[in-house]
Amino acid sequence: MKINRFYYFIFTVSLIFCLWFNNTLIAATPVSANFVKQGIELYNAGDFPGAINVWLKSISTEDDRKTESEIEIRQYLARAYQQIGQIDKTINYLNQVIEYFRATNNQQQVGRMLTEVAQAYSDLGQHQRAINILCGDLQQQQVCSQNSALGIARVQNDSLGEAAANGSLGNALYFLGEYEKAIQVLGASYKKAAAQNNSNYLMAAANNLGNLYTSLAQRNYRYANFASQADDNQAVAKFIQQARVYENNAINYFENSLKFARLQNNVSGEVSALLNLVLPYHRSQKQNNSGVKQTKNLNPQIFKQIETNIEKLPASRQKAFSLIKLARLMQQVNNDADIYTSGYQCFQSEISPKIFNTLNQSLTIAKNIGDKQTQSFALGWLGQVYECSQNYPTALELTNQAQMTAATKESRYLWEWQAGRIYQAQNKESQAIKAYESSASTLTDIEKDIAIANRDVRLDFQDSVEKIYRQLAQLRINKARQLSDGNPLELQQNLNSALKTLDELRIAELRNYLGSDCDLELIDKPISEVDKNTAVFRSIILKDGIAIILMLPQADSIKFKMHWVAIPEKDAVETVNEFRRSLEKLSDRSNSYREKSRKIYNWFITPFAKDLEQIKTLVFVQDGILWTIPMGSLYDGNQFLVEKYAIASTPSLSLTSPQPLDTQGLKLLAFGLTDASAIDKNTFYPPLGAVKAEMQGINKVIPNNKILLNKNFTSEQLKQKLRDYQPNLLHLATHARFGYDSQQTFLIAGEQKPTNNYNKTITLGNLYKIIRNTQSGDHQALELLTLTGCQTAVGSQRDALGIAGVSLQAGAKSAVASLWNIDDEATAKLIVQFYDNLRQGMSKAEALQATQRAWLAENPKGRYSHPGYWAPFVLVGNWL
Repeated sequence: MKINRFYYFIFTVSLIFCLWFNNTLIAATPVSANFVKQGIELYNAGDFPGAINVWLKSISTEDDRKTESEIEIRQYLARAYQQIGQIDKTINYLNQVIEYFRATNNQQQVGRMLTEVAQAYSDLGQHQRAINILCGDLQQQQVCSQNSALGIARVQNDSLGEAAANGSLGNALYFLGEYEKAIQVLGASYKKAAAQNNSNYLMAAANNLGNLYTSLAQRNYRYANFASQADDNQAVAKFIQQARVYENNAINYFENSLKFARLQNNVSGEVSALLNLVLPYHRSQKQNNSGVKQTKNLNPQIFKQIETNIEKLPASRQKAFSLIKLARLMQQVNNDADIYTSGYQCFQSEISPKIFNTLNQSLTIAKNIGDKQTQSFALGWLGQVYECSQNYPTALELTNQAQMTAATKESRYLWEWQAGRIYQAQNKESQAIKAYESSASTLTDIEKDIAIANRDVRLDFQDSVEKIYRQLAQLRINKARQLSDGNPLELQQNLNSALKTLDELRIAELRNYLGSDCDLELIDKPISEVDKNTAVFRSIILKDGIAIILMLPQADSIKFKMHWVAIPEKDAVETVNEFRRSLEKLSDRSNSYREKSRKIYNWFITPFAKDLEQIKTLVFVQDGILWTIPMGSLYDGNQFLVEKYAIASTPSLSLTSPQPLDTQGLKLLAFGLTDASAIDKNTFYPPLGAVKAEMQGINKVIPNNKILLNKNFTSEQLKQKLRDYQPNLLHLATHARFGYDSQQTFLIAGEQKPTNNYNKTITLGNLYKIIRNTQSGDHQALELLTLTGCQTAVGSQRDALGIAGVSLQAGAKSAVASLWNIDDEATAKLIVQFYDNLRQGMSKAEALQATQRAWLAENPKGRYSHPGYWAPFVLVGNWL
């Protein structure tokens, strides 16, 4: 699969070229025959297909003998095929070259060619395979293996080979989201190139570091956007300030790359650096009044410089993609797009002749060199230009050509989506639905590749993938709204189709959040078919309202009913955020939360009051910001929802196991942190004084247990106890943070780092590996993961996914966690009561309901009656 390569080209509108060997080592091979010279002349003129034809004929005249001349030609063929995007053939020829150099014991060339093979695999999106070729398994070893590209370069004292291998390794680590390692490795490459005073290698290393820091900046801008959803202005300011620091670093490296390119008259490197500088300069110019000094602004002449240099390039994939990138950059900058602008929105309604001509030039080049994938992108973006100008017939014609030309699913789904938008704009609903369904189906085939892409690629999820599912669901919802009760069958079919789309969106969101550690197992028989006393609420927030869909159990089927809440999306988000903030104000004696609570109650419950009369449990499969509120705290004017119903949430019914908990065989493993902790010089956490009482209470109600505190709370102890003790309940009482991706979601352990005495953390990915590695064979799966701590807070629709994700990643059927900072004494009391209710045979949802009802009965008035104390604990997943 090539998902990472083309996401990087198009989604982040960025280019990366293999600058290491193509511009230096190729010239080091002596030319030994006229036919080789002829091919090189064609190659340098940009006629890559012509060069390939000459060299292929030359191979046939050699009778396939592995002579030095034969190997020379195969090296050139590998690089020529790389120029026109035929990477599989590149790898094939490079492997033949490696075989020859191994046979002739030329280890230096073996190492260098391995680097080229690794780069080719990175081009295909196979970054882990590239890392294994370059260094070996970094998860299992601290140094590179002797047979790897880096190992060979070091043994041979090949400084340039080592610099090149480090460059490719750094890029592969970057693509996998290993930014700290990537910075270290690319920095080593830069230093090695500087020691050799090799301008070409310095140009490449600086360009790669610039790309890395640009991605770090973009990631922080996105985090700022997520923080703004939670109205966390302090976090917004922090992320934007950090983004600007990274952006200045990127600018400095790109400028260095440009300087080195000009020193050696390297037009290819100059084009790459100039293109990469445009958006950082543009953002810097827009934010020149920030606290971080901005030293560079966008020079209006930069586009002219880029155009002039692109004209000097031979017709190649690089030239074609550079033209596409140039066109997209001109659209963004000329229309003053802001930091968060999606690459898929319309920047202008009128067709710019310059942008049109630039994309057409790219298309012509792609056709001439036979590069189908680049043709597809050029056609697709031309189609979008016409779409934005509302010339829908031409837009559709170009978009259909892009679909037919697309060589891979990774680009085809974009154009299927684009066709859906065009049909929708023309009110051709049936065709639009069909196009969106095709795009969603294509996405299903590649979503695992999106999951293993680096974090920046995954954060671009909202720019494309999410919109496809939402637009399809909206079409289905709109159609259902138009149908009357007189056509119940079609109404049910449309609601069922909408729910399937929503389920696909939920699963895609989780895979996007969890990333490469994702291993979601879909359940064949939905839990809704097992539990007949449960009603399921599904929600989707659309631009002009919220669709609330109720799933009611029938004798042998599920009945769907829908209520439409007519409210603009912005107002809905504001209402939810205000409600959440009011719940977190524990000192509020005016009960200000009740107004918003009743409003949301009327969205969900009031329209279905009669339908719920025989129901005992309500399960919510929420959308977006609705994930961040505890539904049990909804108030009807007399009582809370949890006083009427047991309540649970789940990200998807197809991810929810239908097996009930065996309450007769409860076996609990608990780890706790009572001491104060710190993970760095700026992040400190107070002691959790009530954790000891919490553990003492758990010990009484679940006697079959093992409890470890503070310094005994380590990754190794967790691994060992899970393996040896085989619990079905795992309780972790520590500070936790649910961040904007799985790498930012972590628990604080009691173990400290020997170098600085800061507490170690256990990321969501590490927790997944620990638990999954101890659940093989006859080891029973976790029934319940409970997280208690003072910092298990969430506030945006992105980090709310963490609570759902942590139980799924841990292989637990359910999770109990708090949605915001909570009094640890209240936590201890609530959790002990919850476990006691489980021991008495209640279902998980009933146990939590009984716990919260008992709290309200004990505290009918006063401070502790406020839902901020008892409501934030939520049950996610299996509720039986």
